[in-house]
Amino acid sequence: MYNDTVTVFNYYEDKKKSICRWYPTVLHDVELQINHGITVTTDGNVNDNTASLHIRNDLDKYLNPVAFKKAEDREKHFTLGQKEDFFVEGELDLIVIDDNDYPGGFREYIKSEYDNVFKITTVERYKVIPHFEVGGK
Repeated sequence: MYNDTVTVFNYYEDKKKSICRWYPTVLHDVELQINHGITVTTDGNVNDNTASLHIRNDLDKYLNPVAFKKAEDREKHFTLGQKEDFFVEGELDLIVIDDNDYPGGFREYIKSEYDNVFKITTVERYKVIPHFEVGGK
């Protein structure tokens, strides 16, 4: 348990300055459980993979979403639970990404280039055994 690696991407937008950026954070020693599924619809097959990501809560880098948005040094931190955020299985060694450099957006680019890309859908924080459980779809 806790032998996996993921890269979390946090979105930041400053409308006044017309800035849209993605901040990547590589998290080692996490537990990633992926459920592969396919839903058959009248239009054809639809990928219906889900993930459960378990992160130990002893991480110095974590900030709550509001604190993350206000932080000046976002590249040193990560958050969970913003509506745009996602994670990818494995280590993607990237620096801060300008969303405008990718026609159609950076997240769509990552989805087209990598398997096991999950939008964060739920975040639960536990205190008894400190950890996060993050749902992805």
